Amino acid sequence: MEHVYDGSSWQGGHVIASNFFAGPGERINIIPMLKSLNHPGGSATFADNWGRLEYLWHGILSGNDGNLGRAYSTGHAENHPGGKPALIDQWRKLAGDKPSITFRVEVEYDDSLTDFNRAEFQARQDNLNSYAHQYDRNRPEEMNNLGAPPSEIVVDWSLNGVDQARLNYDNHPTRTPRN
Repeated sequence: MEHVYDGSSWQGGHVIASNFFAGPGERINIIPMLKSLNHPGGSATFADNWGRLEYLWHGILSGNDGNLGRAYSTGHAENHPGGKPALIDQWRKLAGDKPSITFRVEVEYDDSLTDFNRAEFQARQDNLNSYAHQYDRNRPEEMNNLGAPPSEIVVDWSLNGVDQARLNYDNHPTRTPRN
């Protein structure tokens, strides 16, 4: 059955954050991510949002309390004993004086997420993005079909040699069957 990707806005998510960790901006470092996964928005914590994970890691490595706090939504922090200050203190203690983060990212694909035509996809995205006119659309013909986006992004990581909880980020778009 063929599906239409609707109700989902996509972005090129950096696997290694270019703004925090000098990850390359080139395609080798970018995977299709749902906007809701790539940007903190209303997501509660780094456990369910890639953007908040970037804030957490940057806050740990740089000692930046503001970024440690951004790893959590205000609503989540308000429900935690001690709020954001307690969450920040927790990570500061775990980080110690010379924090070191090691990680492995696995990108998983699901056969139910099929390839799609770039022009059709771009037209739908243009309706969602007010800044769509800024994109360069002069692409080689072999790029007219886009591969399926990853369905899940899995992160195993450790802080100072201590394994942290595995993070599984769902990257399934909202889809409806095409008639």
